[in-house]
Amino acid sequence: GHLDGLRGLTVLVVEDQPTNQRILEEMVRSWGFAADCVADGETALTAVAAARHAGRPYALVLLDAQLPAMDGFVVAARIREEPGPGGETVVMMLSASGSARESARCRELGAPLCVTKPVKPSQLLDIILVALAPSTREQEIAEAAPFAEPTRHPGRRPRILLAEDNPVNRQLVIAILRRQGIAVQPVVDGAEAVAAVAREPFDLVLMDVQMPRMDGYEATATIRQAERGTGRHLPIVALTAHAMKGDRELCMAAGMDAYLSKPIRSAELLATIDRLVLPASKLPAVPVGAHRAFDARAFLEAVDGDREVQAELVELLCAELPVTMADIRRCLDGGDTNGLQRGAHRLRGSLKVVGADEASRVALAVEMAGREGNLADVAARFGELEEEISRLERDLADFARSEAAMSRGEWPSRLAM
Repeated sequence: GHLDGLRGLTVLVVEDQPTNQRILEEMVRSWGFAADCVADGETALTAVAAARHAGRPYALVLLDAQLPAMDGFVVAARIREEPGPGGETVVMMLSASGSARESARCRELGAPLCVTKPVKPSQLLDIILVALAPSTREQEIAEAAPFAEPTRHPGRRPRILLAEDNPVNRQLVIAILRRQGIAVQPVVDGAEAVAAVAREPFDLVLMDVQMPRMDGYEATATIRQAERGTGRHLPIVALTAHAMKGDRELCMAAGMDAYLSKPIRSAELLATIDRLVLPASKLPAVPVGAHRAFDARAFLEAVDGDREVQAELVELLCAELPVTMADIRRCLDGGDTNGLQRGAHRLRGSLKVVGADEASRVALAVEMAGREGNLADVAARFGELEEEISRLERDLADFARSEAAMSRGEWPSRLAM
């Protein structure tokens, strides 16, 4: 409901790292906001001034703290100094370090919104809603947006289909899920469940096994039959009245992924949903170790489970990596330690999004050696970095091919249990 009243507002994304910029832009647009993107502080200030002059100020500026030339803190201070006509612009700082010092600098600048990257999309949206609510006090904002711990949970709230004929049980489950902000579509029998799954996308089905017209086992078998050859696998959780011996085997044989016995307990229900709708359950069934240079699950999570965005970013990364590496090489050859630091920092931003931990570690070592002005050490580290980046490029190319194959239905479905 809160989001409906805010749709159409414009957000300015200020982020110099192309991959992160694309992720933030996709998130913001998916929530119904308009988005403009810029890569540095000067351009951001020009855009903010132009929007204010036109009487259409930005509702929100999402501002990377570590920008080249003019950092995010300077930009925030300048925005604050020049309020201009047409209403207040909320500034939210995104920091990769999450240090207490940066948090304090945010508050000093009157930008109490200071969030640590990576932040899960649902958390970012919650903070934005609090920030843009007209009655919000600064203290409430500060409480809603602490330096958020990175999370391993998927950002987008899952959409769940609940098939349950008992009105009391149905209402209990709906209450538990809606309290968590999870969208629930209730139906009263297996036939309705099958029709709903065919009609619209869900992340998970909670399926009572004993229902009129068509029971949960038959409904599950029908859904699995429809999935055959598509590469899709919708997680289905059985809801059983009795935890009888053999129930689990019956549920698994029917093609279900898990089962819960009634009365449904909140913690158990939510833990099961978390486990089955984590991005890992949406990944292709690639052989273990096929992509050693990056964490495919962390990557999918960073893009909120959106495979199309992921494919775009793989393409963008494959184009960006050789260019950034060539820039760093030029700076190394020319003894430009400042440029070298900036290039390694920018590269590290891309690598963190993909979950390329080893390459990110070496890029940090290059950045630190550049900061110390030790060019011999930089040269040695750069050799390591080249090896890691070429491994990553190979793995990204393999990953893109496997994803394309899966989208054509050539991959077996992945069982989530």
